[in-house]
Formats: sequence, C-alpha cells, structure tokens
Amino acid sequence: MSRDAAGPNPAGPTAIPLDSASRISYRGGVKVRTRTRETIVDLPPLHDAAIARAQQAPIGLRALRLTGMAWVWILLGSAWLSLPPRPSAVPFVATTNPSWFDGVRPHCNPVEVAQVLRNNPPPADVVGQGYGASCWALAGRIDQAGAMIDALPAAEQVTAAGIVFEVGHPVADAGDNVASEPMMDLVLRYWPENYQALYHAGMSAHDLGKADKARAQLSRFLELYRADDFFTQSARKALEELGG
Repeated sequence: MSRDAAGPNPAGPTAIPLDSASRISYRGGVKVRTRTRETIVDLPPLHDAAIARAQQAPIGLRALRLTGMAWVWILLGSAWLSLPPRPSAVPFVATTNPSWFDGVRPHCNPVEVAQVLRNNPPPADVVGQGYGASCWALAGRIDQAGAMIDALPAAEQVTAAGIVFEVGHPVADAGDNVASEPMMDLVLRYWPENYQALYHAGMSAHDLGKADKARAQLSRFLELYRADDFFTQSARKALEELGG
C-alpha cells in the first residue's frame, strides 16, 4: 500500500529507534542522519596557566626562591670584592707606524746616535718624539732624551714616557736591571705610578748599593702592586737585605 492511500497517521509520524551502527533514524519514513557531538573544552593559554600556577605557589616556596636569588647576588658580590686591586691606569701609548724607529734603532748607540738623529730626525708628533727619546735613552744619553720629552706639551709627556718604557722594558725583563736603571728613572720622572718601572729601578738600585733609593722605590712598588708573585717576593727579599 502506498503512503498516500493510507492517509495521515493520527498518532503522528512513527519514530523508529536509532540505528547505533549507522547513526540513522527513520522518522515518518524519512531517513535522518545525525552526527555525534564533540565536546569542546575551553583551555586557557599556556602562559596564563603558568602564571596562575606561580601565583598559587605557597608563600613559603616563593620566599625560598627569593632567598636563593639573594644568596646568589651575595656570593657574586663577595667574589668581586675579593679580586685584587687593578694596577693604576696607564697612559695611552700609540704604537702605530713605528717604521722610523725600526730604521734607526741599530744606530741608537753612544757613537752614532747624535749623527743619525740629526740626519734622520724623528716625526714631530708625540709618537715620533717618544721614539726619538727612546733612541737617545738606549744610547745612554738620558739628558737629551729628557729634553725631547720636555719639549712636548705637558699632556703628552706621559705618553712619550710610556713609549720609552715599552722600548726599555724588554732589557729589564731580560734581567739587566743595571743597564735599564737610567731609562726606568726617566720614565718615573713623568709617570711616577708605573709600578713596573719602580720595580726595575729599585732592583737596579739594590744591585748598585743605592740603599735609600732602592728602599723608597721598592716600598712604593709594593704599595701599588699587591699580587703575591715572583716580583713582590723579590722586592720583599731585597728590602730585607737592606734592613727595611
């Protein structure tokens, strides 16, 4: 029998139970396909959740974290304070273009120095004058070296003296304190806080029997340089020998 011939069903459309396998129900002879609803969970952003957890941390735990950070800063500060003091600042020494000095250095001796500097004078800037003074000093002509430095503006004299120190320092480091004494004393005239020059000049004075000079220079060296190494040990031993 057709559906039209039977007429409307007074009880309404007949609902056939849901077919669990196909998820299809039949209402009034019409197939109705349904979809299973999915549960949607509104999750908070990750960083919000982390902040919430941190805010919910016990007060004791947060205090422990702060205490740990404080101890880290205390330990770092103690380590910094325990570092040995840095030596006094040294003047800037320009070392660019030392080619002029490389050419004349073999002639920086008592016999040739005057002639070579007259025929090939040093550059007029502070670097050139510093190397010129170094050549005079290597030849033992300390007065001429000092006169060249004195001719510079006062603000540049320590820079020129620093160049003289750099030239004469290898001689002293090689162990020849006696030969380097005049150059170190010249450096100290313009740069009195150069503790390396104080050491070499003081040790030279000790070797030459200049007790008062050695005592003054080595004592000042130990005031400026307080590391416990070969140099401080040698200076203390020399002072003991001098009775100071």
